[in-house]
Amino acid sequence: MIRKVTALAVVLSLTVTVVPAGAATSSPALTSQSAAAIATAAQSAALATKSCNIMETFYSDVKATGTLTTLASATQSQQVLTMPSIVNELRLVNNTVYFKGNKQDISMQFGVTNSKFANRWVSVKAPDANFAPMSKVMSFRTVVTELLGISQPKKGAISTQLGHRVIAITGTPKGSGAPAGAVITEYVSTTAPYLPIETVGSYTSGKVKVQFVVKYISWGKTVSVSVPSPSVPISTTDL
Repeated sequence: MIRKVTALAVVLSLTVTVVPAGAATSSPALTSQSAAAIATAAQSAALATKSCNIMETFYSDVKATGTLTTLASATQSQQVLTMPSIVNELRLVNNTVYFKGNKQDISMQFGVTNSKFANRWVSVKAPDANFAPMSKVMSFRTVVTELLGISQPKKGAISTQLGHRVIAITGTPKGSGAPAGAVITEYVSTTAPYLPIETVGSYTSGKVKVQFVVKYISWGKTVSVSVPSPSVPISTTDL
């Protein structure tokens, strides 16, 4: 059965270490550009770093309800999702995806209830149908473009966020996993290389206001993901 991966794509909160504040002066050239040009510059700068460490936090009516941490590079990635009833972890290393989820996660993603493989590491390799979508959602490029893609951007004020001089860009997220009606604000450093410092956003689900905070912990640092052991091939499971 093919695993659903949309839940992992709905990730819009992070923390990031970039050029230290004060290391260079703000760029009038950047702030004078259009909102679309600034957003494009931020995404291009992020992609050029080749790796990221991200911490995403979700809030429901102001109360924190979950986190998603992501380490990603061109060849290795790791994601850990912790919600009130769902916990899962994904790792991509040596061209193999490894995943582990609790019963609720396995049921939601695979439609299998009371699986004996809940809370156990399961490995997935090509050409299994699950490999392509699972590895793609964890890839560095997908993570960056899902989080930083923005439609109908508008420039906001220049301010200081997390110790960095930034310019705000507000719009709607382009990501395929973005909730309907979501609005995001990207805070882009006005200092070269113009990396994103933080993304915040919100949307309404029923009568509940959901908020998310994306903080970029680091860009361009070495990512090292270990192979979990023991693990079982997905072909030997009931998934």
